[in-house]
Parts: sequence; structure tokens; C-alpha cells
Amino acid sequence: MAAARSSSSLLPALLQLLLAALICLFSIPAAAAEGARATAVIVFGDSTVDAGNNNFWPTTAKGNFPPYGRDFPGGRATGRFSNGRVSPDFYPAALGLGRDFVPAYLDPSYSIQDFATSVNFASAGSGMDDTTSIALVSPITTRLQPLAVITFFFVQAAQLFYGAVFVPNMCVYIYPQNVITLSKQLDLFRQYKSRLAQQLGADEAEKVLNGAVYVISIGSNDFAANYFAMTSPGRHVEYPTVQLYTAYLVGLAQRFIADIHALGARKIGFEELFPLGCLPAERAALLGLCNEVPNAAARGFNDAMRAMVQGLNLPGADVRVAELYGFMDALLHNPTQYGFERADLACCGTAGLGCIPYGPACPDAGKYVYWDNAHTTDRAHGAIAAYLFNNTFGAFASA
Repeated sequence: MAAARSSSSLLPALLQLLLAALICLFSIPAAAAEGARATAVIVFGDSTVDAGNNNFWPTTAKGNFPPYGRDFPGGRATGRFSNGRVSPDFYPAALGLGRDFVPAYLDPSYSIQDFATSVNFASAGSGMDDTTSIALVSPITTRLQPLAVITFFFVQAAQLFYGAVFVPNMCVYIYPQNVITLSKQLDLFRQYKSRLAQQLGADEAEKVLNGAVYVISIGSNDFAANYFAMTSPGRHVEYPTVQLYTAYLVGLAQRFIADIHALGARKIGFEELFPLGCLPAERAALLGLCNEVPNAAARGFNDAMRAMVQGLNLPGADVRVAELYGFMDALLHNPTQYGFERADLACCGTAGLGCIPYGPACPDAGKYVYWDNAHTTDRAHGAIAAYLFNNTFGAFASA
């Protein structure tokens, strides 16, 4: 037993060394990856990877105002819920595809030619469960009722003045309606395939789709904004235990993987859920401690996803669960070992209101793991991307 504990204690140190080495990978010129056979990076998901699709969708779940994007090239708010990039933005350069980020599919400033090497369909606020995307929680159902009421009216006022607001946080459970559901993201992918065939020809388009690396990051909202929030669709009533709801979500994930496989996807990485109970908003409500209930739900979902993926039988497909939970758990509990100073507080906003339009933010986001109460900083996204590239997505390049 003592030997096992000693081995376990070495894990954070080993992860730190691995991270330092991987960060160097992303400084390698794209030409170094000329032998890679990945043709594109294609992304589906929620706000953890949204590149700005919600900017062009009738929803209030937008990150298109300062201080979002202040460290993105050009210092502009792109719709990413970050001070800069999100993790998939790091993959095209690492794969030698000649791009510095993955553009949002609905952004009219990009053409189908741009999307031939990288495209992002993700939408903040979405989930595998389509009812998550239309969930709206009344302030009186939240754990901090007075603050929730204040936040609710602030959100409405901000919407009037700025035309966009931040989805507050998991401590004050108020979420927008009408984001791009995962089923709608699938519809947009079908449209993309058709446009790509018109641009490149059917055979070349199929080669792009078959050789692309697919990144899927979704599921946190299903638990945070739907099941645990006890929202109006009533999933907590329909599925009275977390295990039953988890099984339902895994079934939806399996169907989605099969659907994109039928459309040409072969190299598919589904990211694990991270420690949901260690978000700054959750920790603020528990005097800095993590909430074990959503953490346990995330681990249970991840275990069920691995079991499901092992049983898949999709011809020619390489489907992997990108193991993120353990890395994030180590990072959040030992941030200084990874070069960060704070993992319990967000750089932007407060525990009550989150990151608000033109609101306050720390001077150096690179010292923080979290940019706002639910989303990581550009630097943390880079660390996540480096870890996942080494363990999952980079392997697709030579597959």
C-alpha cells in the first residue's frame, strides 16, 4: 500500500513535466508536422469550445463583448468564452494545417474554402439533451435566491443595453433559451458536407471528412443547467437518479457519434467532463471547497462513456474518450505546480454576476486557470490542448 501511495504522489510532478514538454510542441512550426495525415479539425460542443457561433444566432448566450477576447489576436471579443482562444484553436497549427484557430461555421466572414481545414459548430449553452438548450431557470429555484433575483434583472438590463450577456454561472442557475442544440449542430454539419462537396467535389470532400480530427466537448450543461438545476423540462423527475440520466445522455452521445460516422467522421475524440464542482462559482458558494455531487456525476458520466465507446462497432472508426478529468483535477488542486497562481477564483467578474459587459477583470489572466466563473483562460486552454493532443488528438494524425 505504501508503494501505491508513493507512486500516486508522483503523478502531479510527472504531469507538470509532461505539460512543460507539450507546451513546447505548440511552438514548433507547422512545417514540422508535414507528415501528418489529418485533413481538418471539426468541432462540436458547448461554451467550452464555442468559437462564436452564438454571435450569429438569436440567443442571449454570447461572449461578444469586452473584456472577453482581450488577449485574442487583435484584442477583439470573438464570442469565445475566454480572454483568448479555446482548446481546439491550438490543434490546427499542431497538426500542420496552417491555421491559428478554428473559425465558427456561422461566421459570415469565412468561406467554405476556409472551413475545408477547420470548422467549429459548437454553441454555448447547448447539451446532448436538446431540452438543456431551451432550459431557463426561475431565480426562486436557486440556492442564493436574493442574489439570483438581482442577477436576473441585471441580465435583462444588460441585454437591452449591450445586446448580449454572459451566461451567469453555476452558483446562480439562470440560463438562456434558444441556443444551437446538438441535433441542430448535426444539421449544420450535413449542410457543411454538402457545401464542401460543391466546393471540392464529392470525392475530395469525402477525403477531408474521413481524414479530419473530430473534437466533441459537451455535457456539463446537461448536469449544471438541466438536471441539478431542476429546470422546467423536468429531467430530474423523468430520471429520478443521476445514474439513470447519465445512461440517457450516454445513449444520446452514442447516437451522435454514429450519426457523424455515417456522414464521414472516422477520427473522433469525445472529451471527458471536467470536475464540475470545482468551478469558481461552485467554490464561492462553499467557502472555497469543491462540490462533490457534480464531481461524482462527471466521473460517473466519464466511466459510462468509456464503457460505451469500448463497445462501439463502427467500420473504419477510431473513437476515443479524451481523458481530461484527472488532468484538470490535478491542475485545480495544485495550480502552482503548473505555473498558475489561482484556480479557485475567476479573473473576470465576481461569484455573483460573472463576467459582465465592460466589467472588471484581473490584469494578468495567465496567472488564473479560470477566466470567468465557468470557463478557463487562454493559457489554461493551451495547457488542456497540449495534454489532450498528446493523449488523444495528436494520435489521430498518424492513424
